[in-house]
Amino acid sequence: MVDGPAHLLTMAPTRTGKGVGTIIPNLLTANRSVVCIDPKGENAIIAGRARNSFGPVHILDPFSITGKPSAAYNPLSNLDIDGIDVAEDASTLADALIYDEPGTSGEAHWNEEAKALISGIILYVVAHEPRNRCTFQLYANASPCPLKRFKQC
Repeated sequence: MVDGPAHLLTMAPTRTGKGVGTIIPNLLTANRSVVCIDPKGENAIIAGRARNSFGPVHILDPFSITGKPSAAYNPLSNLDIDGIDVAEDASTLADALIYDEPGTSGEAHWNEEAKALISGIILYVVAHEPRNRCTFQLYANASPCPLKRFKQC
């Protein structure tokens, strides 16, 4: 068991006891915040209830593997249309959404224009909607080309 604040990385072949020998015991006893990457949801199912005694448990489960409610993070909810950095923040979000493939600097124009469009739509949504309605789903609905048709655009 890890005693004290430290990083723990467990690597071994499948079916060698990583969960029962190291991960689950640490999750059950670590009285501090824990980030656990758990693609199968096993650790959340086994240790989630016990971890509630240490504080709130947030499970990011976009595919409903655990059967528990999924936590979520909405980066648009932090944008303040009256804030001095709102345009830069929207641009940063747009930059995170568009992948710049290495070695394609000659094609950078299209990516930069896509980022500008996305940033503008984000700013439009943030400026015209109450903060609790500012989501990427609303952004998708505000886009000039609906997502169903986007693949064809």
